[in-house]
Amino acid sequence: MTTLEERIKLMDKFPKFDFKDRHLWIVGQGAIGPSLLYSILNLFKIKQKQITVIDLKPLEQLQKEVKEIAKIVRPDESFEIEVLSAHIKQDNYKEYFEKVSEGDVIVDCAIE
Repeated sequence: MTTLEERIKLMDKFPKFDFKDRHLWIVGQGAIGPSLLYSILNLFKIKQKQITVIDLKPLEQLQKEVKEIAKIVRPDESFEIEVLSAHIKQDNYKEYFEKVSEGDVIVDCAIE
C-alpha cells in the first residue's frame, strides 16, 4: 500500500494536460470544489489567472480558502485566481458566464 505522499510523487511522472488559453470555471467550494481545485493545480498546465471560483460563501472567507489551496500547490506563484461570491440561479447565470468562450470548461460542484 502506498502512502499519500508516494501517490502525490507519482503524479509528477504523468504529462500534464495543457489548458492553453482556455478558462476554467469552478462553481461551488463545499466538499468537492477544494479537492478539485487542488487536483487541477497539480495535474494541469493552467495559470491561476485562467481560473474563476464561484461560491455562496462570503467573499473574504472564500478568497482565504482558495488562496490557501493555491499556496499549498504552488507556493512560489502569486495568487491570481478570480474569486466571486454569488448565488448562481436560472435568472442570473448569464451575467456570471458572459465571458465564457469556446473551449472553456465549467465544472459545477454546487449542490443546488
